[in-house]
Amino acid sequence: MSFVSWLGFRPQSLLLPASLAALFWLSGRRRDARYLIAAWGASMVSYTTKRLVMRPRPGGTEIIVVEAGLRDSSFPSGHVLHYVVFWGFACYLWNATVQVAALRKLPVALIGSLIGTVGFSRVYLGHHWLTDVIGSYSLGASILLSLVGLHTRHADKQDG
Repeated sequence: MSFVSWLGFRPQSLLLPASLAALFWLSGRRRDARYLIAAWGASMVSYTTKRLVMRPRPGGTEIIVVEAGLRDSSFPSGHVLHYVVFWGFACYLWNATVQVAALRKLPVALIGSLIGTVGFSRVYLGHHWLTDVIGSYSLGASILLSLVGLHTRHADKQDG
């Protein structure tokens, strides 16, 4: 479960999204790079919401918490929000761009499985309450769907 959460900790939560956005930018796909940066910005939604809600993390004698040096409050789960929005949008771009079905399936399945299991890993490791991750999946899905809708709408206007 620690491995599933690994992508959401620093420095990889900063380096991997920045590298992917830079790769898109340098390959001439600047609009997609800007959308990836916007998806990465969901981390600011997490940060701001944590500051407003200030929900305590799980603890006590009945709960086993794997040590991770966590600095902030419990809601929302920044890991879940980051995985759903950033990696979900990266999957969307990959799936929309790669024409060969066999090349599309493996990365989408891999990232999709990480998105699907990160919430469980956060609860399993004792870092979040179940309601934290459920709320984060909901919030993340709404942001992701908004970005995909805007991206698709903008692409349709350019085509038409």
